[in-house]
Amino acid sequence: MNPPPYRGPQESKNPLVRQVLLASLIALPVIALIAFGVSRAIIAQRKAMQSRAAWKNVAASANQMRSDFKKDFNPKTGITNIDFDKLDKLRETMKNASANSTGDEAVFGKALTGFMDRMQSAAKNYHEAAGKLRAARVLYNFDSSNKGIFADRREIVHQFLDANGALENVISNAENQIRADMAEEHVRQAKIDTMMASYHANSGYQTSITMKIRQCDDKYGAALLDVFDTLETNWGHWDADPTVDKIRFKDHATLQAYNDDLATIKAVGQEQLRLQQMLVNQPNPQP
Repeated sequence: MNPPPYRGPQESKNPLVRQVLLASLIALPVIALIAFGVSRAIIAQRKAMQSRAAWKNVAASANQMRSDFKKDFNPKTGITNIDFDKLDKLRETMKNASANSTGDEAVFGKALTGFMDRMQSAAKNYHEAAGKLRAARVLYNFDSSNKGIFADRREIVHQFLDANGALENVISNAENQIRADMAEEHVRQAKIDTMMASYHANSGYQTSITMKIRQCDDKYGAALLDVFDTLETNWGHWDADPTVDKIRFKDHATLQAYNDDLATIKAVGQEQLRLQQMLVNQPNPQP
């Protein structure tokens, strides 16, 4: 009996792995979106010329990052570039604005800078884990004579999921941490509530979309692990053909389970593109 026909994932025609991983880097432009909105809110309250000018620099830097993000977005493959140097510049302008502010606004700026530090650190770790996963090409080059290949690939995927979880934690706990930072500096609760209302008004939408992208990454990692489980559990029911980098299955049940996992990965990639477009299509007001 001939094995069921199967055409493995072709990277040049269906770059799902690259698409999903690059889409996840949208966490970085979200920092710019939040910084832009918050800085505009503070500008409206500040009377000191030096302080207003410093926060206008924050808004301008964030606005430039937003514009670059729009420019680097490809409707077929998603985000194509992330410039960590511009993120460093945005952080420095916010740090300077905080230093040139006084009272509660200075504390708020310091708390936001702390959030950016945490976000940037988690995003860089994520970027490294995602790059390692992409370079490993874990959906390719299977060896039906070596069952030990799954352990190393699982470890790479788990590192990616851990990095994604850490980034997710920073984003989901941002408001509580900023509140705690201001309370520690003895800012009045009424003032904290006012500032956080502004923060939430300017970041709520972006945070919600970004958390959905993080959840897409969780689904993506789980689907990769399911691929490994399917192949390992059904050892002997498939053969790898290294000459064409394909897997040939000996029964339809194993083939179906494998294809279901690939369908999940494809759906995750499409969902991430949709979520990116929702952020990219937001209005980009001038500071």
